[in-house]
Amino acid sequence: IGNKDYITHNATNMNLSQDNTNTAIIITSSWVPSHPSTRMIDKVIDSRKFLVGLPSSTPIFITVDGIPEENFDNFTDTQQKLKDLDGYTTALFHRHLKN
Repeated sequence: IGNKDYITHNATNMNLSQDNTNTAIIITSSWVPSHPSTRMIDKVIDSRKFLVGLPSSTPIFITVDGIPEENFDNFTDTQQKLKDLDGYTTALFHRHLKN
């Protein structure tokens, strides 16, 4: 059974109702300085088309972990990390949440 067929088969067997007004997608993410791309989140959001019975209007919530306090030792380094984190969240907003 192919991956797409497996997902469709399992979603069908889950007996998803047509009324999904209480359903939401929650994606947790953590910005990593060495890998600031939003590509993985893009792939997760694009994969929702494989969830049979999930309306395209299902709300998506993306959470972003902050920078741990123990990383605040160096003021200049912390400022740069906060700036980079802001860039990451701004990219997520423009890519997925603006519309």
